Amino acid sequence: MKKNKKLKNPSTIIENALLRLSILGLLSLVLVQFSLSNNSIKSIIQNNNEAIAVKESSSYMVKGIVEVEIEKYEQYEKVVFLKNGEAIQDLAIDNNIIKLEVYDGDVIELDTTNYDIPINIKIKNTSENVEIPDKSDTYKSDGNIVYLFKTKIAQQ
Repeated sequence: MKKNKKLKNPSTIIENALLRLSILGLLSLVLVQFSLSNNSIKSIIQNNNEAIAVKESSSYMVKGIVEVEIEKYEQYEKVVFLKNGEAIQDLAIDNNIIKLEVYDGDVIELDTTNYDIPINIKIKNTSENVEIPDKSDTYKSDGNIVYLFKTKIAQQ
């Protein structure tokens, strides 16, 4: 009984090794690119490899408060506030004043398409770190979606 030992061709061995190395290299490249595009990981990994506080990182976003007043708000139940094009579900309403939590760059709009009459809208108050809108800004709806403001928050 003879056993046939199959000898592997050296070119096949080299070919398999190169294929495995290229796949491994490609996977590691994708992993590195993903980690550098992820803000939470990017904020931890710095050029000098020192960890930094989240508050100092680029992924930490400062929040502000804007108080919007609509005269006789209880008459306008179908008015919808939009933040970045999406309806705000949980509004804090107190005596015709609506409190909105905003971040830098948020676009605030008001959907008044259910009403043909003009609605007066006023910025009643803002937190100290909010630069835009101003506390005295006023707007008037015309039965459409009204662009109110794009939030600018002072970075501390």
